[in-house]
Parts: sequence; C-alpha cells; structure tokens
Amino acid sequence: MQDLQTQLPQNRPALQLNEHDADADFVDGVRKTTSLYGGKAACIANVAKILTRELDTTEKCIVVVLTDVASEDIDYQSQAISTQVRRTDDGFPIACALLANGRIAVSAQAVNLAQPLDCQRLHVLWVFRDKISFQQYPYTEQTEEDLWVACCVADGHRHEYDPTVNVDDGIIDVRDYFAFR
Repeated sequence: MQDLQTQLPQNRPALQLNEHDADADFVDGVRKTTSLYGGKAACIANVAKILTRELDTTEKCIVVVLTDVASEDIDYQSQAISTQVRRTDDGFPIACALLANGRIAVSAQAVNLAQPLDCQRLHVLWVFRDKISFQQYPYTEQTEEDLWVACCVADGHRHEYDPTVNVDDGIIDVRDYFAFR
C-alpha cells in the first residue's frame, strides 16, 4: 500500500489517499452502473462522499471504471495529461484528455465537471478488473488551455460527420460519464 502525494502549490496540501480509503459500496455501485455503458465509463463525484473516512474537502474526482482492463496493462501512474480531438462511435469529433501515458481518453466534459483547475490537480480513482487506485495529477492553467483548445477544435468540426475516421489506435475511449451525488 502506497500513499500518493503530488507536488502542489504550498497553499494547497496534497490529499493523502490510498485504495483502502475508497468506500467498497460506492465502488461496487459504480461497477454495476458502468456495466450499462459496456464496462467503461467515468463517474464524477465529490472526493469526501466516496471515502470510508471523514475528509473536509469540496474537491471532486473522476472515477474511471475499466472493468475489462487489468491494472498492469495501463500506466495509470504517469503524471502527464495531454489532449486530443477524437471521434465518437458515430464519427462526431469530441475533445478528450489523455491519461495513463496517452492510453485512456476521457471526455473533456467529464474533466470539466471535476473542476481540477480549482485545486490545480485532477483526482482519479481508477477502478480496474483487479484493483483500485487513487491518483492525483498536476493540472495547470496550461492543461486547462490545452483542453479548451481541443474543445474549440472539436466544436468547430462538429458538422463533419465521418464514421469511417475511427481507427483502432490502442487508446481506450471513456466517453460516457455520469455524476454521483
């Protein structure tokens, strides 16, 4: 068991979270809900509401549920967040944040709902087939701007419907998301 601590500005201490802090009933619930989305989806939740212990924070996190993926198959500890305009299954452009060394594409809308710029970090609870893991990623104004640019590009091309553009590039798309209240 390893606690995670991310380098952050001095006025924002890192949250000390590990996999044992996640509420088991919450994790079971998001796994079941995610089955409705084909086994992969993101959930946006208040960090304090998904823990087994009391924590005084209003910070949110993205719960990335990948029920068919083993944790060893993804470099989820990689701190880099990049952006990309991808295509939905229907061929429409969508802005995404790329996590896990570019292997996981999460909808920009889900990232925006987590409000990571407020605390300059993006919290992610990874729920894999074999384990769960809390991670924190630095989220800067530059990251926010990069995501905004990707959103603008996707929006500017929204009229371009092309279902033949999707290719199997090894990136797992997590486009579906829901909120936990």
